[in-house]
Amino acid sequence: MKKYFAFILFLSLGLVSCESTTDGGDTKTISKGDRIFILNQGNFNSSNSSLDVLNNTNDTLTRDLLKPLGDVGNDLQYINGKLYAVLDNSAKIEVINPDSSAVHHSISFPSGSAPWKILPISATEALVSENYTNEIAVVNLTTDVITKTINVNVGQNSIVLMGGNVFATTGSNELLKIDPVSKTLSTRKYIGEGPQQIIVDTPRGVLVIQTSGNYSPKTAGKILFVNPTTMAVVDSIVLDTVSFVYQIVPAGNKAYMLLSSGVKVIDLVSHTVTTDGLFTHPYYGGYFDAIKNLLYLGTAVDFTHNDVVDIFNISTHSLKKTINCGIAPAFFAVVR
Repeated sequence: MKKYFAFILFLSLGLVSCESTTDGGDTKTISKGDRIFILNQGNFNSSNSSLDVLNNTNDTLTRDLLKPLGDVGNDLQYINGKLYAVLDNSAKIEVINPDSSAVHHSISFPSGSAPWKILPISATEALVSENYTNEIAVVNLTTDVITKTINVNVGQNSIVLMGGNVFATTGSNELLKIDPVSKTLSTRKYIGEGPQQIIVDTPRGVLVIQTSGNYSPKTAGKILFVNPTTMAVVDSIVLDTVSFVYQIVPAGNKAYMLLSSGVKVIDLVSHTVTTDGLFTHPYYGGYFDAIKNLLYLGTAVDFTHNDVVDIFNISTHSLKKTINCGIAPAFFAVVR
């Protein structure tokens, strides 16, 4: 996800280390049930990222589960019974018990690092991409300790697992293929200008990669459909040069593309893009709950004031409810 703030941001380089932290700050006990945790990105250098939870079992919303959480939330994953909240400008990953935020610790990176996304590759290990360093961190999910790094000579953005290989986009317009067993880089290939998010389209056996294009001279971004074996682009959709793509939310045979100008729907079967009158304004981040057929979309009005999450029932093609959240709700994790 390409992040946007109330002002231009520049993040510095760094590499990884790890330590646990003692419990502290405001923490809350969290009622059990069918829950969706919401990581609010916050604004750069403001240390106002926050974590909320909506309990769908008793229809309650709990705000600010752990204060202070950190600066710039950039990913949230539920792995092996724990929540992993990536906070890139705090150079850490906060590991939180989903039943009580009083039980938490940090995976700390050196000052200036920017951990970006966390990807489980087995029951015991995960990889962490770093946007402004040359290495991918390997994390032991039992001890939550960084055990080694994989040098790829460039910063990375999105990272996914498909067909027994890890794929990552980079700041040098490349797609990387990494062997998750040997933890080595096997292939790197130019993929397009400004590659950002990757989603895995398992039914059709392709990677779907969003590129942002070039700023100067201005070129259009694209949606690329990539064969994961050959890493060749087999089809593409050209986007306009006006709107920013904030995030793409996969949802079965379609994906919702969240743009600065609104929402568009990508048909992953026909490779076409359409609009949907259900969505009347832009959104910044989202999540699709395939079990309940619910689409969660969060706003980012000005990166200063609190925002909302609209919950859409895709089955009935209607807005189900709206909940108040922190600043720029962008990442979601379901715990059932």
